[in-house]
Amino acid sequence: MLNQKIILSILFFALFFLFLSNSSNFASEETTIKASNEKLQKKVASIKLKIKAYDSDLNKISNRIKLFARISDPIQSNKKGYLIPSDKIVSVSDPNSWPEDTVNSYIILLDESGFIATIEDVPSSESGDWSNSYTHYFDSKGNTIAFKRYSGFFMGCPADVSKETSIYYYGENYELVQKEYSLVDNDGVSINPEECEFMYRHEYKIYKNISDLTKD
Repeated sequence: MLNQKIILSILFFALFFLFLSNSSNFASEETTIKASNEKLQKKVASIKLKIKAYDSDLNKISNRIKLFARISDPIQSNKKGYLIPSDKIVSVSDPNSWPEDTVNSYIILLDESGFIATIEDVPSSESGDWSNSYTHYFDSKGNTIAFKRYSGFFMGCPADVSKETSIYYYGENYELVQKEYSLVDNDGVSINPEECEFMYRHEYKIYKNISDLTKD
């Protein structure tokens, strides 16, 4: 009987972490997970260094940055009174040339070997009340090693500006090994999520590789 209980417990946790590894729908956005052993902790530390370097490069103008925009469907947008995305994606020459009807801005960073290192998706906020971004980080084989969700907003928390960040770290075979969460004000002071009403937690997907992301 004891062995059966142990087996059932192991099966439960295996299914639980499998669910977490393939979904962003946690019990709450602020759920966190710590790497379970020293090997995974070292892997997370290595990924963090890559994220830091890639984020720095994303903020620079270089030939390793490629810009694309998903533009709106003019007919449907006029009917609805707000931007409705179309299937049309266009290349953008520089950061000052985004089309006025951009629904999503896509910022692609190539590594020094020419492989795609990151793809950042920035939805347009027509109201200006929020600024969200969703960034995938890849290894040289195109597999997702990390994903970052950022949401900056003005309303809902006891602060003039709130900044919410979730970072997911992945190991081999797309298993989730760590998830971090932070919510701070404009000065970096922590905010208690229980004191907030989150109006800008839009649905998002985490893809296991570049191929799955680009197909969608």
